[in-house]
Amino acid sequence: MNYIIYNPLSFNGKGEKIKDKAIAELNNIDDVIEYNFTELNYDEFADKVKPNDNVFLVGGDGTIHFFANYYKKKPIDCSIFVYEGGCGNDFLKDLNYKNPLVKVNGYFDELPTVTVNGETRYFINNVGFGLDGAVSLVSDKKKLKHKKINYTFIAIIQLLFKYRRCNAKVIIDGKELNYKKVWLAPTMNGRFYGGGMMIAPSQKRERGMLTLVVVHNRPRIATLLAFTKVFKGTHEGKFTKSLDMIRGHEIEVIFDKPRPLQIDGETINNVISYKCKK
Repeated sequence: MNYIIYNPLSFNGKGEKIKDKAIAELNNIDDVIEYNFTELNYDEFADKVKPNDNVFLVGGDGTIHFFANYYKKKPIDCSIFVYEGGCGNDFLKDLNYKNPLVKVNGYFDELPTVTVNGETRYFINNVGFGLDGAVSLVSDKKKLKHKKINYTFIAIIQLLFKYRRCNAKVIIDGKELNYKKVWLAPTMNGRFYGGGMMIAPSQKRERGMLTLVVVHNRPRIATLLAFTKVFKGTHEGKFTKSLDMIRGHEIEVIFDKPRPLQIDGETINNVISYKCKK
C-alpha cells in the first residue's frame, strides 16, 4: 500500500495542489490512500502500516518536523519519502536532492533534540534564537491574515528598524562563552535555514555534531551587508570579530532578555534559553 500524507497549509495554503502534482508525477504507483496531515491520527496510522508499504510526505520543513517527532515516539517499519512541498525546503536543500523524492528514514534516526521551557523535542534543521525567531513570529502573524510571506523582506525590516539586540551566555560541551549585542544565535543540524540561507556551510549531519552560529556586536547596516554573503555561504572565516561558528555535541544559549525562538520554523515567543544535544 502507498500512503500520501500532505499538508494543505504548506506553501502559503497551496499544499493540496502540490499533493495533486506529486500524485501526477508519481504515476507509477497505485493503491494510494491520502491523508490530510492536519487531521492525521498518527498512532492509528502507524498501526496500519506494514513493512512493504511506502509513505510519501508532501510538505515543507514544518510538516517534516512534526512528522519526524511522531516517528521518533512511534517508529513505522516502512520506506518514508519526502516530496518538496513547502516555501523554504531547507531540509531538502541540505540533502542536495536531485530527484523529486528523497528517502528520509536514516535522517530521522539520527536527529538532535532541543529543550525549551522544560519540553524536549527533535528537530531536523535548526533552532533559531533572536532575529530569526522574530522573523518567524512576524511570518506567523501574516499567515493568520492569509498574507503572502517574504522572509527576506521581513528580515530586512527587523534588522534595520525593529529588532533589539541582547546579551547571551553560551555553554558548548561545558565551555562557557559570553557575547554582547547578539543578533542571533541559531544551532544548526543542517547548513540552511530561513528559506535558503547557507548560514552554516561546513555543518554536516553525518558528523554527529551541531554548529552554533553567533552574530554579535555589529551595527545594523554592516550586519545587513554581511547577510549578502550568508545567502551564498561565503561568510565563513570572515567577520571574525562579530561572527563565531562553533561545533559541539551539547549547546546551551541563554539570553538576558526574552526573545522569540523558532524550531524548524515553529515559533515560541518570550524565550530566555534553549539547550540542544546530539
